[in-house]
Amino acid sequence: PILQRRRGMEDGERSGPALFNALRDWVLERGGGVDGGVELIETPCSRTLAASRPYEKGETLIELPFSAALGLRTALQALFAAEKEGEADLVRGSLSEFLSFCETSNRVRHSTISLLVALQICHGALHDESPLRRYTRLLPAPPRSEGSALSGSICGPLLIHPLLFEEELKELQSEDFRASLLRERELLRFIYENAINSEVLGFEDFVWAIAITRSRSLDLSLHLERGSQGQESLTCMLPIIDLCDHSGQASCSLRCHVTGGSVDSIELFAAQEIRAGDALTIDYGHRGLRDFFRVYGFTPAEAECRAEVFEDSTFRPLESVLVSGERGGSFFSLRRVLLLSSLPSVVQPSRGDSVEGILDRALAEKSLLLDAEGCGCLYEVGDESPRSANFRGCPRIMVGGAVTEGLSCDGAGEEEAAVSRVLDYLAGLSRRMPTTLEEDRELLRSKLNPIMGAILRYRVARKALLRDLMDDLQGALQLLRCV
Repeated sequence: PILQRRRGMEDGERSGPALFNALRDWVLERGGGVDGGVELIETPCSRTLAASRPYEKGETLIELPFSAALGLRTALQALFAAEKEGEADLVRGSLSEFLSFCETSNRVRHSTISLLVALQICHGALHDESPLRRYTRLLPAPPRSEGSALSGSICGPLLIHPLLFEEELKELQSEDFRASLLRERELLRFIYENAINSEVLGFEDFVWAIAITRSRSLDLSLHLERGSQGQESLTCMLPIIDLCDHSGQASCSLRCHVTGGSVDSIELFAAQEIRAGDALTIDYGHRGLRDFFRVYGFTPAEAECRAEVFEDSTFRPLESVLVSGERGGSFFSLRRVLLLSSLPSVVQPSRGDSVEGILDRALAEKSLLLDAEGCGCLYEVGDESPRSANFRGCPRIMVGGAVTEGLSCDGAGEEEAAVSRVLDYLAGLSRRMPTTLEEDRELLRSKLNPIMGAILRYRVARKALLRDLMDDLQGALQLLRCV
């Protein structure tokens, strides 16, 4: 009976509501505040926030002191304090030696902040006496793996993130995206083998810490008035606030309070009227489908995000299509289609070059003519609606390195041929995909594990965007033929 009662207490302490109340107390102890109407909603796959009472627009729900945010400053303070107490067991050698390793390695330097915050997360999860433990216990859990030191101390649902599931990456149906993720895992392996204490932290635990840091970090500089940001990095994790799900029509927003050029606190407030039972959401920012999935491990609603990179390395060397745009109202306007194909051999891309970088260099070096018969075309389509009758007033084509407005193609039929070229490329790309949009949607209706569900949602959104893009360009082509 004593053992049963103890187990019952442990289960109660590990439950979502108990962990949330402990985290709420942690915020209060640091001078912050969490309104009593903010509650945790727990499902087998997620933990998020909702309102248990109505809120008026502008009303404050959570206030978090900047000292409680997890960023460069707090990570350095926590890790140096741990080293002073003899608990610096996560890295090989001293923390100063780890920082020197980051600074002197060109492959690692740009990742120093996320590495330090990830180590702070791991330290908080592994040490019972750490004040951060009340936060880390509520985080999404790492995959269970042999030798994992973290799986028993993290109590949330499984974290779904593409960095964590190497075998499943082949299901993305995007070899370039898969190769990019595998290269990132190779970089993390390099850091792990050269700087992390493998006797304390397993490799998959280390990758989990990087994934959790990436998926829950926000850039506070986006919520500051222009000119009010100092020199300090403001990319950080915000305990409790980071339980808010994403929405393009978010119910909440962030406001930073600044004194003397430094952020004092971060406030979560109602961006609109909120009813009791409504989810508390924030806008993670406008990103492409691939970027969203790579950073956060999920794909936003189809109608919200219409930006993606389409490429097929088996089709033609250096041939790629980039679709980008801006969110606005209840519809999305296609803004740019970039087709780059068969560049001259004198323009040699270096590893890691972006499509835009290759194009810019090609134009600078050769002043290439980009049209239907040249090496590619740069097209702006639709400022109002992708099916707008104003299509002929929207196109912009690069001609000899100069951008001209309106009908900048010379010769009858050139504009039509340029659009047809893009359409033919996209149609070929669509035909070579292993499954169709309809097949993926049918698979998504079946019972899937969370990992495959996340991958399929990305595939469906990507193919739906490709189909819509082709429909838009087909409509534009018909308009051109009628003129």
